[in-house]
Amino acid sequence: MLGAAKIRNIEANAGEKTSGYLRVYESPSYVADVPLGIVNGYRNGPTLCLTAGIHGGPMHSTAEAIVRTYESIDPKKLSGILFTVPYVDVPSHDFSSSQKSPIDGSSVSYSFPGNPNGTVNQIIAYTLLNEIIVRSSFHVDLQSGNTDEMLIDYTVYCKTGNQLDNTKAHLANAYGTEAILLTTASDLGDDGQLVVEASKHGVASIVASVGIGMDRKDEKDISTHLTGIENVMKYLRMLEGTPKPRLSKPKLELQQAYVVNSKNQGRFDSKVQCGSVVSTGEPIGRIENSAGKMLEEIFAPVDGVVHAISVKKAINEGEKLVIIHRLFENWMNHYVKEWIDRFLED
Repeated sequence: MLGAAKIRNIEANAGEKTSGYLRVYESPSYVADVPLGIVNGYRNGPTLCLTAGIHGGPMHSTAEAIVRTYESIDPKKLSGILFTVPYVDVPSHDFSSSQKSPIDGSSVSYSFPGNPNGTVNQIIAYTLLNEIIVRSSFHVDLQSGNTDEMLIDYTVYCKTGNQLDNTKAHLANAYGTEAILLTTASDLGDDGQLVVEASKHGVASIVASVGIGMDRKDEKDISTHLTGIENVMKYLRMLEGTPKPRLSKPKLELQQAYVVNSKNQGRFDSKVQCGSVVSTGEPIGRIENSAGKMLEEIFAPVDGVVHAISVKKAINEGEKLVIIHRLFENWMNHYVKEWIDRFLED
């Protein structure tokens, strides 16, 4: 049997669960409390942390999936410990702000490893990493598309060159999304992302993004996240049973991203859908003025899969239109383009 699991004043004995708030920031004008749930299993096992709302903006489906997971787990049937943080970027949640905090103009997602004496989001990042993540063996950050974009469902793991890489790949595969995106620390650069910082502390961390975005709370998206969480917990043997395969066909394995930006101001008319397989030079959309006259035709810069599409009604010069990811060459050689298109239409 496990002993008590405690973070500050939030404590759960073996076979129990509890929740509360961690006070991370306080000023005369604003107070930030990070929500935390602890489910302490009756049997020994690994520690898993689930987070959501790290980007601010849309967090309806992700937060709901984490709350439902916390509520549904019976600690007497759990092996190990589960930490749940349904929303990380507390200021953006409190002020219904997308992407950046109205308090310090930054995003928690790019603030790691954080600073205990810094801005509110730097303090949140520091607290999450040093008081919760480092006490975990595994971490899944739940995300979805933003308010101004559509996305395919995908998981991300960052290859950091240590013994955690295989574990992260298995976690991403267990989650069961239609695409897996492999990145490296050099791809992400020095932009303060949690998946990189967690790995430095020996924590296998992945991102699981489900939902096309546009600020929706969708039961299908929630269900997909719930199945992914359950699969990961079964893979880690925190729950009894085997992971449920969500797809009957092989996953798309994606690599380097190419962002297509607008060279003109106007309205973007996309000619492709999320998940479409495109070839270099293929027309994928156009920028039009208010009268419908074409100002610019947009072409695919590489062969790959359309990962994200902007749904903004008005596009400014230099703004993101489409993100395309290359497929791993061995995958592309094995499955012909026509078969992939049929798979994505299913």
